[in-house]
Amino acid sequence: MVRVWYDRSGGFNSRGSKNCFYLGIPFIAGILTRYVSFVLKGREWFEKVLASKIKVT
Repeated sequence: MVRVWYDRSGGFNSRGSKNCFYLGIPFIAGILTRYVSFVLKGREWFEKVLASKIKVT
């Protein structure tokens, strides 16, 4: 059975909104970090300095 994340009353149920915040906010923060660092420091700096520090092993 597929759970509906959007209630018929016009709002998100608690499970859907929790998943949105739990998964969405870090995803958006990662995208912003990547593109802002590309603009400010350049791709080479991002790959050599920042990416090596936040790399998951």
